[in-house]
Amino acid sequence: MTDPHEITIAALSVSHCYLCGVPGEPLYSNLEDRLFEAPGSWNLRRCPECGLAWLDPMPTKETIGLAYKNYYTHEDEVFRNTEGRLRSLLKRALQFIKGGYLAWRYGYHTAGTLFQKLTGALLLLHPGRRAALDQSILWLKAKPGGRLLDVGCGSGALLETFRSLDWRVEGVEVDPKAAEQARSKGLTVRLGTLDEQQYPPDFFDGITLSHVIEHVHDPIGLLRECRRILRPGGLLVATTPNLESWGHSKFQSAWRGLEPPRHLYLFTLRSMESSARKAEFAIQTLRTSPVGAPFIFEASRVIASAGRYRIDSVAPLGERLRSRIFFWLEWALLKWKRDLGEELVLIAEK
Repeated sequence: MTDPHEITIAALSVSHCYLCGVPGEPLYSNLEDRLFEAPGSWNLRRCPECGLAWLDPMPTKETIGLAYKNYYTHEDEVFRNTEGRLRSLLKRALQFIKGGYLAWRYGYHTAGTLFQKLTGALLLLHPGRRAALDQSILWLKAKPGGRLLDVGCGSGALLETFRSLDWRVEGVEVDPKAAEQARSKGLTVRLGTLDEQQYPPDFFDGITLSHVIEHVHDPIGLLRECRRILRPGGLLVATTPNLESWGHSKFQSAWRGLEPPRHLYLFTLRSMESSARKAEFAIQTLRTSPVGAPFIFEASRVIASAGRYRIDSVAPLGERLRSRIFFWLEWALLKWKRDLGEELVLIAEK
């Protein structure tokens, strides 16, 4: 890895809220990168009006790339498993049920028989698995031949999923290594930021922003460009860490979702709603999800105890069981208070 002492990330003071324009209140100070060893010490402020949090000082556009030198989009498959025969059989059975569920719930041509489609309803008995599957396709219903753009596509995993579901897919990625990995899979991926691509207006049926909006200096500008290139009735789906999550309230400055200095902004339901409305989107869904809770729990506990977390580490069995308990507790708490999930989910229409 790059020696963090060899590089410096330039930063500028940002004292007022990007959305409300009011002075921010100190949230955390002297945070370091606990994941990929980017240099620097970082502070977070939070808006007393909308709850948006941001880095102050904030890395400049010219040097923010230095925070991604060792970022995980450089690796195509971080986790590799060797499957035994039983696990392989279970995986095939789950794929059968998954195909039935996607056909039954979202209209995809993934079930060969009515029986398979009916077996998809079995996932109603497993809310955790169902929620993960919903999120794996970002709640987008079938649109054979529809154009889909994944902004910040990384090495192309999400694009591969949608290509297999008969979407015409394309990606945009700022990381050259990740973009090259995606292209090696036969995917069309443009290098650079979204506004640099100059797509024609009314071009895409769907746009996905999976954990992207927290990384950009102008979130509303990004949303407006997405709206410009969406066709009327087209959908934008965005996910991002939720600052009001149960995990954040539990782990505070050790919460995995903070990720300084790459996460420039951290949203709440209120600040995400404000951003979408400023970009003139019609909001279909705005809620929180517990899907990422197990990973957030494991990583945050390690950060709290050791100060660092390796993205490719494998937690002991006991820790993985505790992380699943955390998920189910959060899933139950969401029935009582809707803003406690680890991720924000925005589905908005042009």
